[in-house]
Amino acid sequence: FEGSRWHTVAPSEQQKLSKLDGQVWIALYNLLLSPEAQARYCLTSFAKGQLLKLRAFLTDTLLDQLPNLAHLQSFLAHLALTETQPPKKDLVLEQIPEIWERLERENRGKWQAIAKHQLQHVFSPSQQDLR
Repeated sequence: FEGSRWHTVAPSEQQKLSKLDGQVWIALYNLLLSPEAQARYCLTSFAKGQLLKLRAFLTDTLLDQLPNLAHLQSFLAHLALTETQPPKKDLVLEQIPEIWERLERENRGKWQAIAKHQLQHVFSPSQQDLR
């Protein structure tokens, strides 16, 4: 499938890398080997396992057509030997009950009236609402 059309490929050209396949390999090369991506992407053991599956597709024929993928092949070989790091815990979330404190402060002494109002208007639907 190339140029929005299906084409018959001659047997002598079946090992030739298509434009679409080449773009996918170049995208993987750029994503995995760029310093920015390596600094930001935390490799878990699952991600490592999925990436190592790429080694089966890096054949000599592919490397002849895209020689830069040799760097990707060596990266994957190095990745196979390294241990995965635990995820970084840079972000700390702390719950601050500001909204609850404001609601409690504004409605102090009014809870009975609010409950009666909700009972009549929210929790007691009319006959028409029930239909």
